Formats: sequence, structure tokens, C-alpha cells
Amino acid sequence: MTSLSPEVFTRAMARVPGPVTVVTTVDALGRRWGFTASSFSSLSLDPPLVLVCLDKGASTYEAFTTARRFMVSVLAEEQARVALGFATSGVDRFQGGDAVPMEFGLPGIPDATARVACVLERVVDGGDHSVLIGRVEAAEVGRHAPLVYCDRSFRHAVPPPPATGRGPAPAAAGSDGPDAYGRLLELLVRNRAAFRLIDHEPEGRTGPVSLLRGHDLDRAAKCLVVRVALGKRDRQYVLAVVPGDRQVDLDGLRDLYAGTGTSFAAREMAERLAGSVSGSILPFAFHPDLDLVVDPDLLAHREIFFNAARLDRSVALATDDYLPLSTPKVERIARPRPPVDPPAR
Repeated sequence: MTSLSPEVFTRAMARVPGPVTVVTTVDALGRRWGFTASSFSSLSLDPPLVLVCLDKGASTYEAFTTARRFMVSVLAEEQARVALGFATSGVDRFQGGDAVPMEFGLPGIPDATARVACVLERVVDGGDHSVLIGRVEAAEVGRHAPLVYCDRSFRHAVPPPPATGRGPAPAAAGSDGPDAYGRLLELLVRNRAAFRLIDHEPEGRTGPVSLLRGHDLDRAAKCLVVRVALGKRDRQYVLAVVPGDRQVDLDGLRDLYAGTGTSFAAREMAERLAGSVSGSILPFAFHPDLDLVVDPDLLAHREIFFNAARLDRSVALATDDYLPLSTPKVERIARPRPPVDPPAR
């Protein structure tokens, strides 16, 4: 076992999954206060008690340790933006309008996974934090799956439903690094990208999923992992992103990398590098062994569409935000699809 140091302790605790909550209160002057916390837990059933930890150096410390009541909103999987907003210092955390008056006049987050309204029972010392213990007076259970924070990344406690006969479930077993969907969502929210989520029936084929999302095929980001041979032993894996109505030009990729040959990566390798199953691969290269190359024709649109590392959910993302966040090589790597002969009569 590694000897204990602050860095080792911090890394070890970062691996412990926790809920993502927004804790709110109103002081005697009617001012609203809030912070994001993952150190939240139930404590007792009889009486019903919960606890949440608060840094003694936080700007909200005095307001919460002297409050009569507080509310905890357990955030849903699509509310990472709310979590980041209430974790930002030096701003009005309520300016986004995410919290509205709820039980006992306390600010709460609509569509949260759960909410509990509490009377502050006592404050317990916990080193550089204090533990707020609340007696629960009211509770509300929502319909949405919870957001989880683990290893400094947003993740999801409940996987999406399987793809009903169209391949494996949308989470790639054995993938490297954090959950790709959570990492994407955190990236977009943190950088205030213009995007929207689109839920649909599980589908990974470019044509059918474009119909489900309601856009032209050339606005879909078709993402394929290609293996480029650089000699007898060396190779480079490339995430090739082309418009949905085109094919990847393997010869063009070979020439771009001065390679000796190209082929589509084996499915297991592609899913490991991409962090999601085939049909749901993102147009972002989160793995260090993956180069990202995008065809410029896809970028001619103001908005692009792609599966969000899930077969049942997609993202529509502003192209002006996609480019600085993905930092791809932009090269002509697409060619027209061959014509399809009509069926014989």
C-alpha cells in the first residue's frame, strides 16, 4: 500500500462514486445561498436524518451553519450544467434560474432525481469541513436517473436500456478512462457550448438515426476508427469523421499519414479507444492513442448531429463550439458513397 500523503488520499477518495447534489437555503434577510456537494448521505431512518459536508472556508459556510432549514436536490443525469453553476465561485449562482421556490419556500431544482427539505439539527466538526445534519421534513422522488461524480468526471449510475437486438448495450465494456457520455456532457457544459440532447429509439446506423433526429444525412457526423499502417510494426489509430452521406476515403487517410495501408479497426479495439459501442462513437478523441481527423464538408453546417456515446440519445452541437472543443485535423477524407442499384423487378 502506498504511504499516505494528501495527494494519495485525494486520488483515492476521488475514486469513490458519490451523488451530485445542490444544497440550498434562505437566510433571515431572504437571501438565497447554494453550493454543489457530493458528500451527501442518509444517516438515520428513525428519526429521518441526512448529512452533507461543507468546507469551512466556503463563502456559504455561515449561511448554512446558522440556517433553520436547508434543501438538498439530488441532480438528474442531464443536470451537470446545474452542478457546475452552483460550484462556480464569484458569481450569482441563482442567476441561471435553475432553482425555484419549493417546500417551505426553500429553493429547489425542478426535475431532480430526489429532493429532501430539512431542519438543521446540528453542526458537527469534521476537520477542515463541518457536517450538517438535517432532520427530513419532506421528500420528493423524481423520475430521472441520477448523476454521479467519480474520478473527477460526471458519470451515470443507471445504464441506458439495451439496444433491443441491434448489438451490445451502449456502454463499452473494458473501455479506457471515464464514461464517454459523462465526459462529453461535462466538456460541453463546462465550456458553455450551444447544444441540445435528443432522445430516440436505440439506433446506431447513420441513415435511420438521422431520420429519428429529423435532419438531412449530410449533417450527421459519421465516426469510424481506422488503423493506418506506418510500416511493418508501427501503426496509428485515427478517428475519421465524415458527413453521413459520404464514406471514409481510406486511401486518402493512408496518404495523409504517409502510411503503407489502411483498414477499419477491429470492433473491440475501436470501442476501447472510443469508449462506446459502434454506432455511438463520438466525434471527439478522448483517448491519447487516437488522432481526430474531420472532413471540412461536415463543418459547413451551423450544427452537427451525432450519437452521444449512447444508442438512445444524440447531441445537436453548434459547429462553432465543436471545433475549439475537439481540436481536430481538418482534411478531405470523405468520398461519395457508391450508387445503389434499384431492386430488380
